[in-house]
Amino acid sequence: CQYSCVFCFQTKMRNHTKPTPKENIFTLIQEAAENNNTFLIISGWEPTLDQNLIDYLSFAKKKWFQKIIIHTNGYNLADPEYLQLLYQAGLSWIILSIHGFGEIGDIITKKAGNFENQNKALINIARLIFSDNRFTLDTNTVLSKVWVPHVWKLYKYLTYFPIVRRMITYPYSLFWFTLEEKSSIVPDLQESIIQ
Repeated sequence: CQYSCVFCFQTKMRNHTKPTPKENIFTLIQEAAENNNTFLIISGWEPTLDQNLIDYLSFAKKKWFQKIIIHTNGYNLADPEYLQLLYQAGLSWIILSIHGFGEIGDIITKKAGNFENQNKALINIARLIFSDNRFTLDTNTVLSKVWVPHVWKLYKYLTYFPIVRRMITYPYSLFWFTLEEKSSIVPDLQESIIQ
């Protein structure tokens, strides 16, 4: 992933894991098809960084999945040509992780220009949806302490886009974090509800 989100356990795991071999990904897609799954979600790492993503999507398309989904930070979808290649290969649904509005998004992801880039991605995805209204866009936002007071700005901003579901989740999988780190990341649940 291009980001190092303050709440993401995968940021902590990067030096402890290796990429899944592409043959294993093809096997998993094949097994999902043989088990009559109708939806396929490619997630768990930043799929747009995988040079084989188009091959995975094309393979899945040949297996007749009703929906082929990627869960992505959207960074590379700011390139409309790349998004079009994914669509032509079989992509039919995006779950976009967007964790902050404006400068707050840059702070949370530890990536300068993150929000501006995600804005371009959202515009490109919206254009795709206007050309094919079967294409689906959902968003996923993880709450963190720094973000709770500003979440309404993102929610308002996202109303301008053709998003089916806007999911807001509480930080999860924090077993890689120390207690001190957790206390700086996890918002008070009551505070989150009031905001």
